[in-house]
Amino acid sequence: MGITLLLAACSIGPLLAGPISKARAQQGCRIDEAQRLFGQQPRPDATIEPLLQACVAAGATDYRVYMFLGVMARDAGDRERAIGYLRKAHEMDPAAPNPALELGFTLEEKHADEAAQVYGEILKRDPGNRPALLGMGRIDRGQNRLDKARAIYEKLLAVNPNDPDALNGLAWLQLADRNRVEGTKGFEHVLALDPNNAEAKTGLAKSKDVYRYTFDANGNVVTTAKSGEGPKTRVLAPPFM
Repeated sequence: MGITLLLAACSIGPLLAGPISKARAQQGCRIDEAQRLFGQQPRPDATIEPLLQACVAAGATDYRVYMFLGVMARDAGDRERAIGYLRKAHEMDPAAPNPALELGFTLEEKHADEAAQVYGEILKRDPGNRPALLGMGRIDRGQNRLDKARAIYEKLLAVNPNDPDALNGLAWLQLADRNRVEGTKGFEHVLALDPNNAEAKTGLAKSKDVYRYTFDANGNVVTTAKSGEGPKTRVLAPPFM
């Protein structure tokens, strides 16, 4: 999934509405300016990076410093370094949703069980947290817990029947059950609501040539085969786009 901020990808802005770290940056740390620049498109990383490193040098205790460093590292393809930064941000304010969501998302691809724990902590405090529910849905889908994923998407659709991410999730599940017609209809429905929805476009393209995945006990892909070839395993939509 090509993104800048996970939260922006969820169409809820560059930061969730919620408490900013109470531990403010020390003198010499212009974290508010870094946050302002972070919301620009294209994002001026060459300008933001020195601001954040100055905050680190000043001993800043505002979680945003490490959250932004983590997102930038993830966008640069260095996921493990990103996880280190985001863990630090989360440790600075464990109850804050923003660093927890960014950490959970970054963990999903290689550390799904830990990501689920992070999302679970968020959902204990806020059972309706949409990004955390979507994250749990991706994990459940990726590990073949399709009934749990379906329940999550249906919960989101009970709140908003036109939630594009939940509708896409259900469409992927239709493909997972080898219901190509219903899966295609699901993606087409999303595109009728939002003609530019990238995930629906991808899903529609993949529905014509669905791949089937075999998982080991840890949920890792061990074999793949085009529909009609290889072992008869359930079709699984990729959890990451």
